[in-house]
Amino acid sequence: MVARAVRALGLDCDEVEEELAAVVAEEDIDGPVPVKAGQVAGITQTARAFAEGRELVRLELTIAVGAEPVGDSVKIEGEPNLELVIEGGTEGELATAWAVVNAVTSVVRAEPGVCTVLDLPVGR
Repeated sequence: MVARAVRALGLDCDEVEEELAAVVAEEDIDGPVPVKAGQVAGITQTARAFAEGRELVRLELTIAVGAEPVGDSVKIEGEPNLELVIEGGTEGELATAWAVVNAVTSVVRAEPGVCTVLDLPVGR
């Protein structure tokens, strides 16, 4: 996924690192899915792309019961630096449904073969 993000930004990278790790509950967590201390509460994923030893792109995702803060954020370091925070986050199921519905016309019109999200127009 990080390689696609790099390509979408028009950058080149020569190395990609990805890591998945369990998020282990430090204490009991009540909720729709109760988790006891010491049990796996979710995952964290980090993907980084490098060019000539310099980190170009970093993607971090944590999906875990009781994770704080709840929300989505995007940070872009450049001129100027930008940061977008979506308090409460974007519901994954709704975002996926939105992407699928908006891709239908492009997919139906596509030539036979494999395409990626980079081949689709930007969503509306």
